[in-house]
Amino acid sequence: MYAGVPLICIPYAIEQFYNSSLVEHLGIGKYVSLIKIVEEEEVKNEKFIVDFENAFRKMMKKNNVYQITANKLRKDIHKDYEGEDKYPIKHHFLEMISKEIDGEE
Repeated sequence: MYAGVPLICIPYAIEQFYNSSLVEHLGIGKYVSLIKIVEEEEVKNEKFIVDFENAFRKMMKKNNVYQITANKLRKDIHKDYEGEDKYPIKHHFLEMISKEIDGEE
């Protein structure tokens, strides 16, 4: 989300289903199932192509809700990357690493 780009998630492994649901819950993307679990069996989603095309079309619309939400989250993330003195935290981190490498305290 650092770049503010909405996601189309196609989960396959166990934790990916949770992460994909979280993406959809946050409104920053769509979850498209390649497989479904039916009676503890993996079954191919016969509508996958249609579902994917629909998700893609929604993402490509100007000012779509996913883009707006992803941009808002991006701004929040970038705001959190600044320290109290508005100096990017990344620079504080790199300075601390340099001091450790150089043996400074």
